Amino acid sequence: MEEKLRKSGVDIVGNIPWGTHFCQLYQTKEDLLDILIPYFKTGLENNEFCIWITSSPLEVKEAKEVLRKAFPDVDVYLEKGQIEIISYTCLQVIGTICDSGRVKEDWIEKLNYALKSGYKGLRLSGNTSWVEKKNWGYFVDYMRKMDDILGKYRMIALGSYFIDKYSAAEIVEVVSNHQFSLIKKEGKWEKIDNFGRKKAEEVAYQAAKDWEQTFDAVPDLITIIDNECRIVRANRAIAARLEMTPEECVGLTCYHVMHGTEEPPSFCPHKQLLKDGIERIIEVHEKLLGGDFLLSVSPLYDLDGKVTGCVYVARDITERKQAEEALRQSEERERARSNELAVVLDAVPAAVWITHDPQALKITGNRLSYEWLRLPEGANASKSAPEGERPETFRMFRDGTELQPEGMPVQISAAGKEISNYEFDIVYLDGMERHILGNARPLLEEQGNSIGSVSAFIDITERKKAEEALKKAHESLEEQIKARTAKLEEAYKALMENERRLSEAQRMAHIGNWDWNLVTDETYWSEEMYLIFGLEPHEFDGAYDKVLNYIHPDDRDYVDNAVKKALNGESYGIDYRIISVNGEERVVHAQGEVCLDEKNIPIKMRGTVQDITERKKTEEEIRSLANIVGSSNDAIMTGSLDGIITSWNKGAEHIYGYSAEEILGQNISILEPENLKGEIKQLNEKIRRGETVKNYETSRLNKDGIRINVSVTLSPVFDASGKLVTISVVARDITERIKAEKSLIKTGAARKKEIHHRIKNNLQVISSLLDLQAEKFEDEKVREAFRESQNRVISMALIHEELYEGEETDELNFSEYIKKLAENLFQTYRLSRKNIHLGMDLEDNLFFDVDIAVPLGIIVNELVSNSLKHAFPDRDQGEIRIKLHREENGEYKTADCKKTSFTLNVSDNGVGIPEKLDIENLNSLGLQLVTSLVDQLDGELKVKRSNRTEFTMRFTVTEKNEASEPALQQLIE
Repeated sequence: MEEKLRKSGVDIVGNIPWGTHFCQLYQTKEDLLDILIPYFKTGLENNEFCIWITSSPLEVKEAKEVLRKAFPDVDVYLEKGQIEIISYTCLQVIGTICDSGRVKEDWIEKLNYALKSGYKGLRLSGNTSWVEKKNWGYFVDYMRKMDDILGKYRMIALGSYFIDKYSAAEIVEVVSNHQFSLIKKEGKWEKIDNFGRKKAEEVAYQAAKDWEQTFDAVPDLITIIDNECRIVRANRAIAARLEMTPEECVGLTCYHVMHGTEEPPSFCPHKQLLKDGIERIIEVHEKLLGGDFLLSVSPLYDLDGKVTGCVYVARDITERKQAEEALRQSEERERARSNELAVVLDAVPAAVWITHDPQALKITGNRLSYEWLRLPEGANASKSAPEGERPETFRMFRDGTELQPEGMPVQISAAGKEISNYEFDIVYLDGMERHILGNARPLLEEQGNSIGSVSAFIDITERKKAEEALKKAHESLEEQIKARTAKLEEAYKALMENERRLSEAQRMAHIGNWDWNLVTDETYWSEEMYLIFGLEPHEFDGAYDKVLNYIHPDDRDYVDNAVKKALNGESYGIDYRIISVNGEERVVHAQGEVCLDEKNIPIKMRGTVQDITERKKTEEEIRSLANIVGSSNDAIMTGSLDGIITSWNKGAEHIYGYSAEEILGQNISILEPENLKGEIKQLNEKIRRGETVKNYETSRLNKDGIRINVSVTLSPVFDASGKLVTISVVARDITERIKAEKSLIKTGAARKKEIHHRIKNNLQVISSLLDLQAEKFEDEKVREAFRESQNRVISMALIHEELYEGEETDELNFSEYIKKLAENLFQTYRLSRKNIHLGMDLEDNLFFDVDIAVPLGIIVNELVSNSLKHAFPDRDQGEIRIKLHREENGEYKTADCKKTSFTLNVSDNGVGIPEKLDIENLNSLGLQLVTSLVDQLDGELKVKRSNRTEFTMRFTVTEKNEASEPALQQLIE
């Protein structure tokens, strides 16, 4: 590590730390040299960069001679450049002192030079005998600034004061602004400490020591990081994590030791803090630190308020995160179980109600229960709910008496009583009735107390109606049995036929549910499943191998393969034929899926079976109808609701290239391009709502994979009962029309580019004429005026050149244009021998049309030209900056347009513009032109004169939502 103490070379002073600022009070030249010679000799020998600012009574030449006599090797250091002996007259010291803001900038620049050159630090001394009384106040302020600066950097400074020149008050000011002073008494040098300052330093030292103890005692991982991402300080906790000592951590980059990367990662909060100075708190996982951490970074500031780094504090939250993850996984498993139960309940052909409190104030249920009660899913179905939550869509009756909340089956069972074969009626507000039959059981805790109930009911409305009809028929028969026996038999037969038809209608309207436990090989069939296969429950146990016996022989392998795929995790939806018990062939649509356990092992299969025989007949009729229009030049096809192509005419074969044999049975999405995946599904959703889509223009793929443009009309097709059964599609090939339209657009774009090319050429001719005309004049001002006009023309020519060479657009990439314009201006003014730098901060991809680009380009041209001509007289160094950005929150939209605000800034660090100079009333054509063009753009222009000359323009660009044809397009037409 670097030494903290440096040898002063002065015996009475001894070793001193970096940042020491002291002075000597002398009366003779000999007194002056007593201190300065050993002071500089020691600095040179210890690899320090030395600066000696001389004045009377010792000038530069004499100082070098004196140094050579006392230190023969000094010429080696002079030739090496390790020591500079300079007269105060060469450094413009007076100006620096009068402008105290430059003190830090000047000396830090010297220190940085020394450190980059490999020196340990900076040692300097200055004789102040040149300071005049009128500048004394400035000089005292200069001493204070120097004192503040030195304490923070690797510098040591010695001030020399001729004691006979200053008053007692001035001597006191000198002594108070140094850490200690050297004065000669009776031929001996004495050291006089600044006791007030020394006491403050002792207090600061103790505070720092207390802070260090706290810093290392905190269990959180703490580091102090500078602006270069280097660790300045690390506490014991983080050093232990990194398996280092705190001292070994110093100087390492934080991203290397914490992330194992060679540069800061994109999410680095320290990097973001350096940009905006905002404190951040985030959660991160640090692999090299071994866990999850709650990380905070807070900015550190110097005395000028500038961010010098940050404090990085990381609190280990690994155990908390592990606990949270365990809880999350547990909750996910619980949700999965709940979801599975909800799916099962929704598949049950019974209404299920559940309550989890003995008073049954909150009742929920499965999908069917909410359908029966005409309530939205999730609503509270309890008639005993608090006021404002009670459902008002139904009433319940038993034996003609309205049930009160306490007499309802859910409430009774929640109170601890079982209910079996309980019948009641649901009566809706519109008068419709539903007859219900079911059971209810209480939910009991370990101690046997009721904590709620669960109930399941089935709809027996149709059975009740049949019983009621039968009852009335029997009553009528009993009254007329003797006189109307024949009529009674006829009525009875009619009743039986009605019951048969009713049963048949029920079987057609329901979908059968099945469940196969793969672990126990147990199966469950709903009542509708038995009806579809024509079986009685006692005749069949639902075993899979027996089911295959009822499937058409030609379809058994097809079904078996679908089931095997489902066992591998693929859901299926297929149509196949079955042979019922009575030998009738029917078509069913089956869907199935597999349920997995936590280890992704299949444990259950479940699904549905629906009789679609009649629907298939309807589709066949529609397919026959499609053959009638099969000779149309338009593509005419039909498809099922799940997207399967069911008919295909000759026009479709011609447009798409597929024969009917190749395409029938395929999903219509085979014609859908990759970038339009899902479009057909969205169009089908409209058809399902009964809408017709007319003349919809899109693109499709033919058999060769070539994209063609089509105009499509889609229509729903309904059966006699009004049920949507299929979708009709008529498509017309519009590829040639689209090609013709694109050709017209390309022709217009080419004409636009040709006009830009001609305008650019004409402007270049004008520029050349101006250049030739300027050569005829001797007067430099006249030639300069021609040069300015030539630059303005070139700025406009560059715009049309960019538009000509760019893509087919009426807009210009203005950021790239500014770069070319600025480079052209620097070449025009031939400043290659001067060290004038151009800095540009331009937002990428800013596109403006010609109406904005031309005046804005001339404004940039005038402001940059003005800086190049006037900002750096008699100076070889300088900088010109150009910035162009969108304003933050500067974009807003109205009904017919979008507006965006921008800021253009052109500045230089040259000699500046005098405060008394009125920019708006100048005779300069260039600045008058800038003001006029700013007004033309409805912009605002502000000038800042402190430190840098800075022109800031704010303007707004308006883009219409439905843009009219630009002027260039009108010219083409």
